[in-house]
Amino acid sequence: MNTDIRKLAEEDSPDFHNDVLEKMCDVYNPDLRFFRPDTKTESVDVNINKVIGHDQMYQPMSWSYMLEHLKRINRRCKDLAENPSYYMKRQKEDKCLFIETEGNYFISAGKHRTTVLKYLAHFNPDIFPDGPIMRGVEVISRQIDYALEKDIERIKILLDRSELQHLRLGIKREFSREVSFYIANDARQTRYIFLTRDELPVMIEALESDNLLQRMFGKEYSRYFRKSWLFPW
Repeated sequence: MNTDIRKLAEEDSPDFHNDVLEKMCDVYNPDLRFFRPDTKTESVDVNINKVIGHDQMYQPMSWSYMLEHLKRINRRCKDLAENPSYYMKRQKEDKCLFIETEGNYFISAGKHRTTVLKYLAHFNPDIFPDGPIMRGVEVISRQIDYALEKDIERIKILLDRSELQHLRLGIKREFSREVSFYIANDARQTRYIFLTRDELPVMIEALESDNLLQRMFGKEYSRYFRKSWLFPW
């Protein structure tokens, strides 16, 4: 097995050599997109060719940069020379962790081993006929919640109607990436309705059916739309 991957890359660099791994937050901006709750799966086989970025504190970096400049890459290259079969086995301890979104993978932990396997498989295609497959790793699935984004956009459109412009949609993002919502009645200042993501469709129905009669005799949401507690307009 060809294990001197640095020398091989210097002599004949792969086509991916200068491809840049972007920060996940730059690809899927968490301030603009909404995600369903994460789900974690253990013992997954990941094709490293589908890795397009990382979810770490570092800036974007190319594969070539990681091969040469990661802090512990020298140790990993030495381990490779001594035990190349490690990259053909399933990960059992100190597992790598990836985040998968829409079929794209981002490194959360294990960028040194990911880098080594990427080059090792490239320079040994007979030993890695299926490409650089990292076996037995953990994967967090983080999928965009398109239904939620559609509900948010629908509420914004409804609140743009002249008779509802005293209402305002607020969004509160938690550190855990969970999100909650509120409707503020600016005409009555201290009046708020707090909502979970699952309650947005009910709010949409109330906004779509809003009228004076509903504000007088309707359900709680409709009565909340009043500009005054005394009058239904």
